[in-house]
Amino acid sequence: MKTSSLALRASSLLFIASLSFRASLIASTRAPAARVLDDEFPL
Repeated sequence: MKTSSLALRASSLLFIASLSFRASLIASTRAPAARVLDDEFPL
């Protein structure tokens, strides 16, 4: 039980980190990188 909750917390943290990384990358480079990221990591 404790390990599953820890894994869930880690995965949610990783998801939030990837989202903020995508947001900063899209904000800095706009169209081409955004298209590549949407192809690689569809939400």
